[in-house]
Amino acid sequence: MNWISTLIPNRCVLCQDTLPDSSGICAYCLPTVKLFDVAQWPNLLLRPDIQHQTQLSDCDGLFSCAWYEGSIATWLSAFKFQNQTHYLAALHTVLSQQFNRWQLLDSGSGIDSMHTIPLHPIRYFFRGYNQTAQLWQPIIPKANISTTLHRAHYTKPQTSLGKQARALNTNAAFTVKGDLRGKTIAILDDVITTGATMNAAARACKAAGAKTVWAMSVALTPISP
Repeated sequence: MNWISTLIPNRCVLCQDTLPDSSGICAYCLPTVKLFDVAQWPNLLLRPDIQHQTQLSDCDGLFSCAWYEGSIATWLSAFKFQNQTHYLAALHTVLSQQFNRWQLLDSGSGIDSMHTIPLHPIRYFFRGYNQTAQLWQPIIPKANISTTLHRAHYTKPQTSLGKQARALNTNAAFTVKGDLRGKTIAILDDVITTGATMNAAARACKAAGAKTVWAMSVALTPISP
């Protein structure tokens, strides 16, 4: 234990108890975070409610940790929009646990490469980081992370748009620089709402020859009927 951790101990983001490591959440609180049952639904696109609410017609599979609500929503929002990085450790712990469970089902054994949703250079300049790349950092060493996927043009923030506007906003938003012929790939994001951004990226990958595309996110936004 170094002198910094002695002066400023790691604490659980939920109960504030001191932690023996940098996991961000204690062993008592971690099971209280409500997550999707990956054993029952290793492919969330097969869930009728999720299939109905998302626009992921160019995706073949969907992995996500939880609904974008409760603690998960608080942590993601604070990290993404306020750069409160102390929530990042807890998100890493939750994502790693859920992804490892998913892998044990042999769901991801055939993935050839993984691609984070890229930020446009202008948005990256003002934000200073790609939140998706940071969120998925614990998974990156376990797979071949590719920089093949690129933003073709600047788009408005999706959070301010309705369902139809989101689809129009992301139309032809991505290009692929590389050969994906016959490959099974995963596209990583932080939150999927309607799926318009993810589907646009998947469509570009399919056009570049990808055989199978998995959409992956930390959370899914519940949408009222």
